[in-house]
Amino acid sequence: MQTVSTAFQDAETSSGATFYIGAQVAWQETLNSSYNFFTIGTSTIGGPDFIPGTQVYPSMMDKYQYTDESAYMLGYMVTWNLGQYPYGVITSNATLTLDNTTMRYTPNYDPTIGAYVGLSGRPVKLSFGFDGAESIGLFAGYTTGPSQAIADRSITQNMYDAMNYFNDYISTTTPVQINQTADQIIIAVLQEMGLTPDQYIVEQSTQLPIGYYAPYGQNVGQEILYNICEAEQGIAFFDQNGVFHFWNREHIANITSPSWTFDYNSIIDVQTEQTPVINSVEVTGQPRAVQAKQLVWQLTSAVQVSANGTYTLQVDFTDNYGDMPVTALDTPTYQPNGTTDSYYQTNLNSDGSGTDPGTVTVSSVTLSGTSASIVFANSYAQPVWVTTLLLYGTPAKVTYVIDESYTNPASITANGLNPANNGTVLQINHNLIQSPSTALSDAYMLVNDYATPNVRVIANVFEVPQLQLGDMVTLTFNDSNTSANYTVVGNTMQLTPQSGFSMELELEVKQLVHYFQINVSTIGGTDQIAPG
Repeated sequence: MQTVSTAFQDAETSSGATFYIGAQVAWQETLNSSYNFFTIGTSTIGGPDFIPGTQVYPSMMDKYQYTDESAYMLGYMVTWNLGQYPYGVITSNATLTLDNTTMRYTPNYDPTIGAYVGLSGRPVKLSFGFDGAESIGLFAGYTTGPSQAIADRSITQNMYDAMNYFNDYISTTTPVQINQTADQIIIAVLQEMGLTPDQYIVEQSTQLPIGYYAPYGQNVGQEILYNICEAEQGIAFFDQNGVFHFWNREHIANITSPSWTFDYNSIIDVQTEQTPVINSVEVTGQPRAVQAKQLVWQLTSAVQVSANGTYTLQVDFTDNYGDMPVTALDTPTYQPNGTTDSYYQTNLNSDGSGTDPGTVTVSSVTLSGTSASIVFANSYAQPVWVTTLLLYGTPAKVTYVIDESYTNPASITANGLNPANNGTVLQINHNLIQSPSTALSDAYMLVNDYATPNVRVIANVFEVPQLQLGDMVTLTFNDSNTSANYTVVGNTMQLTPQSGFSMELELEVKQLVHYFQINVSTIGGTDQIAPG
């Protein structure tokens, strides 16, 4: 939950409080030459420093110069939800409707912003506050382009948060990660994208370091972050102020106290939602770890280097599990008598029966993950054969094969086998899962949370805009004098001139179990080992 003042809380529980809404747009995407939090006695009014409200970190969205469009707002809607499974990458979205009676948002009409209002990718911030109290952020993201309604003179901007930017970004400079934890890998990729440490909050991984991982060429949002979240049962998202978060699988279980209580005085309606039933999960993987230097490839058929020419040999490294990454490779040397390092031998005949002129050299060796290219050069006036080539390097080999599963027989009897997965066992295959115990815990957590249907409710409540993903709230049903704790897994906030501000929460009952973590939990402590 976002931290708010007592005045804010008093206002939102008061029947007579007046709220206000804000919208700021960086139409020109102009960057502040310097940006920081506003400091009394240091910052100047109208200068580049910004008032952060309740946030602690300047986000990637805070570096722009914004134009305040609050006076033209007709309404907005902000939506985010966790999705089907309790892990993954979350992208929130929003719509903003502005009054265009003055033609301010008609392209090329306004002399200041007219060249930009029709463009996509404009940074936007939405906020909410009460008179006499502060304003808090509800959304920070980018526009995808406007749609205009001529009849009522309005313009609507559709928007996504910064995760949409991550979904379009391909990693190209983050090096191979060897024996790095998931959080260290995430931070390395974030820094490649230009984020500084004060723009993200990344929690420590709950499993062993990942032996080998190559981010190069992968999509940051849909591949790197999603795969790490699935292996870790974690969540990656941007909060309402534009700060990136990664939560490990223990985060929600660590929230044990409700942030808010709703009863019939603050609940408009509650409806039970049919939730997907998952009662059988199998988790498999073939994690790799970098080994000591050893033979990784051997030539099986001689190759010819033309007279006074070159030959490029393409080498693909494989093992019993498919493509095999190699992190370092010795440059082969000419050794007629062999050696324990990478070497090659040559001959005028392909079968080695002729003479060895010793005129072939290695011009270059290029290692590319699971392959390498070796360029041979021949200074002799006749073609020369490379008859022997042994390559030594440091391979990332499969350490062991993971195959763990967990099933809830009672749920299968009552609901059938995995109706949420077309009646088949849910398969999760991940080489980022590093141990059988993590795999079993992942399977157990999914089944434990989703073996029973109807664990989610949709609650229309009076506004509590400071609520965030993962918060625990209490629903009190006055007529039966019963209460239950739920975890916030989704939220839709909407403001229209007709109905005012409305808030619809998606709430789930979570099994708040802490699972044993290697090098973190203590023997004899309260953390549970997933059943075997």
